[in-house]
Amino acid sequence: MDPMISLAFSIHSTPGVYAVLLGSGVSRSAQIPTGWQIVLDLCEKLAAAHGENTKGSPDRWYTEKFGLEVRYDDLLETICSTPDERQALLKQYFEQTEATRESGHKLPTPAHKAIAWLVKMGYIRVILTTNFDPLMEMALQEEGVSFDVASTEDALKGIRPIIHSNCTIIKIHGDYRDTRIRNTPEELSVYPDEVNTVLDRILDEFGLIVAGWSGEWDEALKKAMYRAINRRYSWFWLAVGGVSEAAERLIQHRHAKVIRMDGADNFFEALRNQIEGISNAQKNHPLTFDLALALSKKLVSTNQNILLQDVINEESATVRNRILDMSLSGVQDEFLMQVEQYPHITSKLLGLIIPLAAFGDDPLHHEIYKNALSRIGGSLPLKGGSTWLIQLRHYPALLTMYAAGISAIAYKRYDWLKTILLHRGRYKSNERSLVTFISEHHVYSVFSSSEKILPGRIPNAYTPASEHLFETLQPYLKSILPTIEEYTDSFDLFEWLLSVIYIGHHEHYLGPWTPIGCYTWRSGFRPLLENLLQDGAMLEEQWSLIVELFGGNIQLFRDSLTKTDEFLLHTRIRPYENLVPMLSMYKQSSE
Repeated sequence: MDPMISLAFSIHSTPGVYAVLLGSGVSRSAQIPTGWQIVLDLCEKLAAAHGENTKGSPDRWYTEKFGLEVRYDDLLETICSTPDERQALLKQYFEQTEATRESGHKLPTPAHKAIAWLVKMGYIRVILTTNFDPLMEMALQEEGVSFDVASTEDALKGIRPIIHSNCTIIKIHGDYRDTRIRNTPEELSVYPDEVNTVLDRILDEFGLIVAGWSGEWDEALKKAMYRAINRRYSWFWLAVGGVSEAAERLIQHRHAKVIRMDGADNFFEALRNQIEGISNAQKNHPLTFDLALALSKKLVSTNQNILLQDVINEESATVRNRILDMSLSGVQDEFLMQVEQYPHITSKLLGLIIPLAAFGDDPLHHEIYKNALSRIGGSLPLKGGSTWLIQLRHYPALLTMYAAGISAIAYKRYDWLKTILLHRGRYKSNERSLVTFISEHHVYSVFSSSEKILPGRIPNAYTPASEHLFETLQPYLKSILPTIEEYTDSFDLFEWLLSVIYIGHHEHYLGPWTPIGCYTWRSGFRPLLENLLQDGAMLEEQWSLIVELFGGNIQLFRDSLTKTDEFLLHTRIRPYENLVPMLSMYKQSSE
C-alpha cells in the first residue's frame, strides 16, 4: 500500500495515537529562519557594528573576536542589555512586521493549518517541534483549539498530563521569547532529564510523523529515538528529495515508512484531504467486509494489538446486539429471512477475524478471538419463541468459528486450531468448549431439522448444513483462498479435523457423535487426507497437529480416528463407505 494512504488510514482508524515532529522545514515557506541562521545573521550584524568583515564565516569571526564559541544566549547578551531589547531584536525574525504583512510571510503555513485541523478533529494530540517560532500555536488559535505548551524544563514539570489535554506542544529546543533555547552543538548533544523523560514516553507510546527535520544535527533527539524500544505504532518520515545518512540510519532502525513529497505544505494538505475523504466515505458507506479485512491485516502485521482488540470488541458487541434484536416469532418465512441476514450481520466481524487466525502470532490475538466468540456465541438472554429461531441465534458464532478454522487450516496454524476447537468458556451454566455448545445444541440441529427449506439446498443432499456453510463462506475467504480448489481442500480438512477433535474430546449423552461434513462424500478428499496423514505419520508424536490438538498423545489421536470411522460408517452417507477408514490410512502411512 502507498505509505501516504497507509498513514491516512492509520490516523483515521486510530485517532490520537500519532504524534508529529516538526523541524525547521515546516516553517520554511513562512520565511522563518532556523536558530543557526539567526545566530549567523546576528554575528554578521555584530561584525558590521565593529566595522569588520566576517569573510563568509560569521561564527568563526565571533570566536576569534571574543575567544568564545558562539552561543545564542551569550550573543544576545552581548548585543542587548535588557530582556525588552532582546525581545524587540528577535521579533523581526519570528513575527510579522509591516514590511512582511503584504507578502504573507511569518504566518502559519498550509502545513501548520492542516495540522491544526487534524488536532481539532481529534486525530493528532501531541506535537513535538525543534522550532522556536509560534506558528503552530497561532494555527491552533485560529482553529479555536485549546492546547498546552512547554518550552522549558520548568514548564515540563508543571504541564498537564497528555491524556487530559486536547493538544500538547513540546518545544524541545525552546521558544524564541526565552533566551534558554538550545542552539549550539553542545546544547543539542545532551538534553535535561525532564526533556528526556517526556521524549521517552512519547516516542514509546505514540506513532510518529517526522516532517521538516533532517536528523543531521540534533544528537540528543536522535539518541532518544534510538532508545525507544516499542514498535506499537509505525513511524512515517517525510522526505523532500533525498534523506541524510543520519536520517537513513534512523529510518532503518525504526523501520519507518518514507513518504516522498514536494514540501511539508503539500504533504500535510494532502494528508488532511485523504483523511477527510476517508471520513466522508465512511459516513456514506460504513465499515464493509473489505475494509474490515484490510484494517485487520494492517493491525495484525504492525502489532497494533490494543487497537485491534478495541475494533473486534466493538464489532462483536454490535453483532451480539443485532442478534438480540432479531425476532423470535414466526416459522418458515422468518427462518429463511434470518438465514440470509445473519451472514451480512456477521460479515465485518469475519473480515476482522480471518487475518487474525491466518497471520496472528501474539498470544493476545488468541484471547481477542476467544472473547469475541464468547460474546456472540455464549449465554444469550432467553425468552419465548420459535425453537428454530432461538437456536439460529448461534449461527453468527458458527460462521465466525468456521471462517477462523478454515483460515488456520490454510496456513497450518495448529496452535490456532487448538484455540478455535478446544478453548473453554462459560456458556449458560456450564463451562465447555464453544464448538461443543454450538454443534450439539444449536446450528447443526437447526439445519438438520430444516434441511428441506434451506436456501439453495440440493435435493437429497447428504450434509445440507455443511453445504450451506460451504457456499456461504466462500466469498469471505477468497482473499486467502482465491481458487475453489484451495477453498474446498481447506474447508474439508477443517470439517474433518472438527469431527475428529469433537469425538475424541467430548462425550455425547447418546453415545459417540460428531458433526458431519462435506468431506464424507467428496471424492477429492481421500488423496488430500492420505497426504496429510502420510506427512504426519513420519513425524509421529512431533507432528504439530498431535502436539497442539491431542497434547502429544498419539494414542488419543488414533482412538479419535477409530471413533470417527465407526460413527461415520453407521450414518446414511453411502459415499463414505468407499473411503478407506482413517485409522487404517494412518497406520499404513506409519509403517
